[in-house]
Amino acid sequence: MKKMLLKYRVMINTLFFILALAFSHYQKETWIAGFVLALAGFTIRAWAAGHIEKNVKLTTSGPYSLVRHPLYLGSFLVMVGMGVGGALWWLLVCYFPIFFYIHTLAALEEERLLAVRFGTEYQLYASRTPRFVPRSFRFTSSEGKWSLRRFTGNREYHLAIVVIFYFIWVFAGHVFVKKLTGLLQF
Repeated sequence: MKKMLLKYRVMINTLFFILALAFSHYQKETWIAGFVLALAGFTIRAWAAGHIEKNVKLTTSGPYSLVRHPLYLGSFLVMVGMGVGGALWWLLVCYFPIFFYIHTLAALEEERLLAVRFGTEYQLYASRTPRFVPRSFRFTSSEGKWSLRRFTGNREYHLAIVVIFYFIWVFAGHVFVKKLTGLLQF
């Protein structure tokens, strides 16, 4: 079961997105709050994707100096932002435990692989850096700089497209319904 969830986690997240598209509705305050949360999540993911050098070295700078899994932290904020932005409280309540369980499984598997690959270096890093929630907001930037090449190589711009599309969809749906109801009034 765990391996299946890990294998299909992108499909499960896509299902959340489809449900969010289908059931979202616009409320100005929640739309703005959700957009800010999703933007914060995307920013964290973009920052992390521009730092990480997958399968090359252990990345411990930038957002990786705050948490071991900033990509998952960013994904969580994007997911919450989309739920809040579309006023989908019921979907957030239903999806949160699934999201948390799947991403915790993925994080544990990644940590196991990193411990094998980087040994003591990873163990030291893991002992001083929390998994998902930062203890402080003082980050280290000494060993690595953000790189547009790494960001685009990790294809994070796809998430930007999805988030922008979603929030336009929610707002455009509101405008369409408002115009339609205006036309139908006699």
